[in-house]
Amino acid sequence: MLFIFIAFTLVGCNDTGKKGPDDATGKLAASGGVDSTNPAGAQGTSAQGSPAVQGEVAATVASGKRFAYKAGIVEMQSMSIPGMVATFYFDEFGEKLATITDIRDSINGQPITIRNVNVLRDGESILYDPLKKVGMKNKVLDGTANYFPVFASLSDSERQAISYRKLDGRSIDGKACEGHEFIRNGMPVSVWTWGGVPLRTELNYGNGQSHVMEATSVKLDAPLPEKIFVVPADITVKEVTTPTLE
Repeated sequence: MLFIFIAFTLVGCNDTGKKGPDDATGKLAASGGVDSTNPAGAQGTSAQGSPAVQGEVAATVASGKRFAYKAGIVEMQSMSIPGMVATFYFDEFGEKLATITDIRDSINGQPITIRNVNVLRDGESILYDPLKKVGMKNKVLDGTANYFPVFASLSDSERQAISYRKLDGRSIDGKACEGHEFIRNGMPVSVWTWGGVPLRTELNYGNGQSHVMEATSVKLDAPLPEKIFVVPADITVKEVTTPTLE
């Protein structure tokens, strides 16, 4: 959610002008969204990737919905940064998104967790640090860090504008995913989606540096309390006028 490629963490609400593997906001966006500690305590059935379902998925996404599935939880793990995990929640076919991203590390032998939360709904993105109680809010656009394009509905001119190309599909968590590549903010982004839901994202920074997030678990129709998509009242949010680009 993330796409991820929400995806696309981690250390407070960092400057979104940075690019590179140490840019927490970029990693969060690249993940498409996520945290393996499920704050909803939600349970759900594993999604399946049969050909019949894939055909239905394509038709649903082509109809204009962001995702083919109404609601779900995707747990993801960084393939590039040890200890980084994310949990991506979505509802209303992807119109509501929330990602909790954690980096689990240690300082002087003591375990620590660095957490960022990104909530997207109603055309706005709020990225906040639940410990520092600060965050930033801005408008979001399709194709920016928080929203992957709805690939199935892109026009030829839109595909050209983002240098879109189709990639070979791959199986992720037992699901047949479609591959896509496009340019975002000057950087190549590769994403593999299942019914529009990003299950793997690769953000390529250049000079041999990249960040990869991949799903380890997908659950559909799990109960999603509304609080997942609501920013706590004790978070001080600063509004940013420019769209999210990192």
